[in-house]
Order: sequence, then C-alpha cells, then structure tokens
Amino acid sequence: MAYEACRDFEIEEFPMLGWDDTEFKGEQIVGKTVTIVPILRAGLGMLDGVLDLIPTAKISMVGLQRDEETLQPVPSLKTGRRCRP
Repeated sequence: MAYEACRDFEIEEFPMLGWDDTEFKGEQIVGKTVTIVPILRAGLGMLDGVLDLIPTAKISMVGLQRDEETLQPVPSLKTGRRCRP
C-alpha cells in the first residue's frame, strides 16, 4: 500500500559509500520530507514497514485523549518525530 502511494514521488540519484568503501548510486525522494500519520492503533502495525521504504520520514500521531476533569475525549496531535516507535 505504501509502495503504491509513493509510486509518483520524484526521485534523484545521489552518491554513497558501501560497506567496503566503494561508491555507488542510491536514490532518494526529491523535495520536502515525507510525514507518515498512522491512523489509530491499526496504523501503528504498518509503521515499521513504511519506515523501511522511507527511512527519512517524519512520524506524526493523531489521536484522542481523555480530559481528566470533564472525562470527554480531546483531540491530540503530535508531529515531527524522527524516531522508530
């Protein structure tokens, strides 16, 4: 699913060193950083696979948390994480 969503992303080649110090060409996405927003807990299960495909992606979370005083749900948005869960 993530592969299909990224199919039309523009890519560019860039030089990088391999494990034996030989240079080869890699590919990276051109432009801005991709942000991944998993939907609810089901999306978290797919996050590792998507990060394998796009390792430089930012991770943002959208969810609900309970207001301790009113006991009502409150939207929660956390953005820009650059770490694996």
